[in-house]
Amino acid sequence: MIAKLLRLIWIILKHIPVIKGITFYILRNSRYLFWRFRGGKPVQLGPGNIVFLEEVKNQIGDENNFRLIEFGCAAGPSLIDLSRTYLDSQFLGFDIRKGAVREGQKYIERHKIKNVGLVNSNLVDLEDDISCDFLISRATLIYLSPKDLKRLLHKVKYKVRKKIIFQEIHSRTNTPIKHYYFAHSFKDIFIELGYEELFSIAIEDMYFDNWESKDWRGVSIVLERKEA
Repeated sequence: MIAKLLRLIWIILKHIPVIKGITFYILRNSRYLFWRFRGGKPVQLGPGNIVFLEEVKNQIGDENNFRLIEFGCAAGPSLIDLSRTYLDSQFLGFDIRKGAVREGQKYIERHKIKNVGLVNSNLVDLEDDISCDFLISRATLIYLSPKDLKRLLHKVKYKVRKKIIFQEIHSRTNTPIKHYYFAHSFKDIFIELGYEELFSIAIEDMYFDNWESKDWRGVSIVLERKEA
């Protein structure tokens, strides 16, 4: 009953322009606090994650003995699934959600999974070693401001040896769209940061109802390192 009432209030707020603007501003600027202290999450793949993993595995192909990092790993279900396919590889995930990371760490320990590690970290403050062969992320970068996203991608630029694979929301314009999250213009950001010098960049439309509006669209982004 309470959940339904809160949802009704949320729907009403979203349709009052002034209140909508204030509400979304507060949500955007409290997002790190919200995600940091949100509760646990089970080690379970959702339908969207399953589709994403199919793309990741397709991009990895016959590779093995590699290092893969995931931004926004939650409790690590994607990494755990990949670790069972690529037994000789190492997987590391970063997520701001402390409860989810703790649940994932317990699962990994309980099932004696040796090639997966999870770290509770805000991507904005990330100082860990992020050198890897593959970097993946799904619906995580929408929570970074344009400034924070550029700072993170600048760190990543020289750290990925093979491919970057993202599924994110992409602005239909050359500027970021502010919602209660951000729809970034990824292609423009990659060009601004000089990614074209090192990577071939492919951005393809995806079609998910909640990832589609007049202002943005869901996209699959694959950056492949050019041969030296």
